Amino acid sequence: MKKVIMGGAVAVLLKASCWASMPLGSDLDITIDQLRESVRKGEMTEQDLRLEIEGLARKHRALADAVFNREDPAASWPDYERCRSALWVLSKMGDRQSLPLFEEISLSAHMFIRVYAIMGYVETAGAVGTLPFIDRMTEDKRYTKSDRMIAYRMLQSLVYAGQPQPEEGGGIDTRRPPPVLSPAERKKVHSFMLGKVQTEEDVSAVVLLDKILTNQLADYKTSVQRLAMAERFPEGNYWKAAKEEIEKIPANERKDFRTKGELLDPERKEE
Repeated sequence: MKKVIMGGAVAVLLKASCWASMPLGSDLDITIDQLRESVRKGEMTEQDLRLEIEGLARKHRALADAVFNREDPAASWPDYERCRSALWVLSKMGDRQSLPLFEEISLSAHMFIRVYAIMGYVETAGAVGTLPFIDRMTEDKRYTKSDRMIAYRMLQSLVYAGQPQPEEGGGIDTRRPPPVLSPAERKKVHSFMLGKVQTEEDVSAVVLLDKILTNQLADYKTSVQRLAMAERFPEGNYWKAAKEEIEKIPANERKDFRTKGELLDPERKEE
C-alpha cells in the first residue's frame, strides 16, 4: 500500500465543500467519493490523485471535442461539464506539474473548455510564470483574441491581489486567494505589460492593459509609451482623451520607460 503525505493540496481536496457540485460522471468507475476515500486510507498519493484527475480531464475533453458544434452546443454539454470539473479540481490543487495539461487542453475545440484550461494555467503558474504562456499564445495562431483576453483578465486578478480594486473591477475571480506579488515580481509583470501594450493587436486587450498600467505604474499615464498607444489607435473617445491629457505635459517632461534603468531599458538587469 502506498503511503500518502497529506500535503496542503490534498487537505484542501478532502474538504467536502471543494467537491460539492463536481460530478465527474456516473459512467466512471472511479467516483469522487472513492477518490476521496482512497486518499484517506493512504491508498493514493498526491501524485496519483493528480494523474487520475488529469486523465479524466483528457478523456472528457476528447469526448466533448468530438461532438462540439457551435450551432448545437448542448450535445457536448455532459462531457464539457465533466472536463470543467476536473480542471476545477486541478486548479484547486495548484500543482505546477499540471501546467502542460492545462496548456494542452487550452487548445480544445470546445470554446468553454478552453476558458477553464487557460484560467487553470494562469492560476497555477502565478503571475510571473504566466508571462511565457501569454507569449506562446500570441505566437500560436490557434489561439484567438478571446483566449488572450481570458489570460490577461486572470493576470489582472493576480496583479491586484492585496491591493485596492479599480472601479472597473480587478479581473476574474480565482479559485484560491492569489499571493501578493513581491516588488521584483511586480516589476517583471509591469515590464511585460509595457511591452505587450505596444504590440497586442486586439484593441480591447490593449485598453485593459492600459488601465492596469495607468492604475499601478507611476508616470505611465502621461508617458511617451502611452502617447504612442493613443496615436496607434486614433479612433475612439478613450484614446482621444488620453492623447489630449498627455499633450498637456511638455514633451521633455513625459516619462520614457526606455531610458536608462527604467522598465523598458534593454540593458536593465532583472532583479
